[in-house]
Amino acid sequence: MFLALGGYELFYLVGVKGDLGALIFGILLASHSKAAELNKSLMNFKDLFLIGFFLSIGFTALPTLSMIGISLIITLVILAKFALFFLLLTKMKLRGRTSFLSSMILSNYSEFGLIVVALSVTNGWLEKEWLVVLALAVSFSFVITSVLYRNVHRMYRKNKDVIRRFESSDCLPEDRFVQPVNSDILVVGLGRVGRGAFESLKGFVGDTVAGMDADRNSINQMQVAQENVFYGDGEDADLWERLDTTRIDLVLLALPASRRHHQCRHTAT
Repeated sequence: MFLALGGYELFYLVGVKGDLGALIFGILLASHSKAAELNKSLMNFKDLFLIGFFLSIGFTALPTLSMIGISLIITLVILAKFALFFLLLTKMKLRGRTSFLSSMILSNYSEFGLIVVALSVTNGWLEKEWLVVLALAVSFSFVITSVLYRNVHRMYRKNKDVIRRFESSDCLPEDRFVQPVNSDILVVGLGRVGRGAFESLKGFVGDTVAGMDADRNSINQMQVAQENVFYGDGEDADLWERLDTTRIDLVLLALPASRRHHQCRHTAT
């Protein structure tokens, strides 16, 4: 907090916008070894400040029916955003599932856009009513995308044939599915529990145990150590359709409960 406020005041004293000073001090802290821990500690403050920002917008003007109507019309534009993101990502040779999920989460409006609008209102470039209109549109987009994304995997399974039509015939190297070689047991998820199970099973049956995880860095490190592991996302319905499990006698799921539920449904399908 001292560095953020101190950086602001330091830049302000020399005639530069204080926001820039706080930003630069944040950039300098980003490479510190404790940056991830610091981020977790400050996340509650960020949420508190964000709530305060939305409350300050609420004090600007009271929403009217016309404002709500305009904000709903603006919210409908997220459908165009979704379509544009989906077409762009598929043209970049990403798989249909990746493009679909990414477009869904990217289609909402960002609260950072409100900062730009608030500055425009402060400088007299926009009427204050537009700040309320766009704040409502952002809120509506959050609600819609959060509800839809909760069922996004089910939506993909129902419409996967249509979605896959937009895929490029030449997929990216990262999207090529790897088949487990000479493996009788597959451990899905190589976190703390999965890694322990993988090592224990290796002690019993040797190298006929394969491991799969969605963390590329962890997989790369284990492959350097000559471990029989490969990259794969257990929630990916495409992977389970194309994965050859005819020689595998046991699949061990070492995933969080929510992801394990999704994966069991994919495997059953």
